[in-house]
Amino acid sequence: MTYNKDKVKIQTSNILLQIGIPGNVAGSKYLLRAVEIAINNPIAVMSVTKNIYPIIAMEYNTKATNIERSIRHAIEISWNKNKIVGLNQLFGIEIYSKKEKPTNSEFIALLAERIPFLITK
Repeated sequence: MTYNKDKVKIQTSNILLQIGIPGNVAGSKYLLRAVEIAINNPIAVMSVTKNIYPIIAMEYNTKATNIERSIRHAIEISWNKNKIVGLNQLFGIEIYSKKEKPTNSEFIALLAERIPFLITK
């Protein structure tokens, strides 16, 4: 199923802001695109480095390693603000404790799994 691109962007942006990732961070726009790709092609999440980063890198005329690093930095910003635990509230269960930080792949997959449910509400 393909979801409305604008609705996915709005919902993803809202979640990123809730967990402390501002829109002016490069990783934020890359996360938006990564989540969109993952929602429309769930299998892509199985190998983010081969299926998602190269697509985004081509679209933004940069390297896949830059995409990976920027997304990691965005997650780190949220983590350092202790806001990543807000994801626990979003999901209604404790996914992360204060000791564990999600990987880029985990983070993208979690958002891609949850956002379609939020859009259809």
